[in-house]
Amino acid sequence: MTFFSRALGFSMVAVLGFTLTACGDDNDDGGAAGSSGAAGSSGGGWQGATDQCNNDPDKAALVADYGGKTVGQVGKDCAVANLQDRTQIPACFAAATNDAFSAGCTECVLFQIGCSIDNCTAACIANPSSERCMRCQCAKPKADGGATENLGGVDCIGNYNTCAGVPSATDCSTLN
Repeated sequence: MTFFSRALGFSMVAVLGFTLTACGDDNDDGGAAGSSGAAGSSGGGWQGATDQCNNDPDKAALVADYGGKTVGQVGKDCAVANLQDRTQIPACFAAATNDAFSAGCTECVLFQIGCSIDNCTAACIANPSSERCMRCQCAKPKADGGATENLGGVDCIGNYNTCAGVPSATDCSTLN
């Protein structure tokens, strides 16, 4: 089981049709990336700041328990509760995790979820922990050698790694 399927459960959120905008540090506020949470597409590569989760508080937040729930369960719950107004999902996520994440790390997590949704819903809908889903999130070919199921050909895991600066436990290089 991978870090994301355990800690973030981002694939499960893909089933819910939740999309997010890729946000980076495009203002002059001293470097903090904001959490706009606006609905949009994250189908491209990560264009924002890097190393956003590479600090002790964010690393701890990624594996913390939130009232008996993982970060992934919190994300799924917030997505289900806010399907009619997706702009509320980031606020729900922040409240449910007690604002444990920095703004920059939050953007990495939300971008990764959005990337998986935008590109891998079909591959992940039946089993978010499956090798099929992981292959899609890594933009790898199917196990039978067929073309990737990743609609945009976007390496969602690689983009998260670039943004977060903390590698996912999903090692895309092991998925031949």
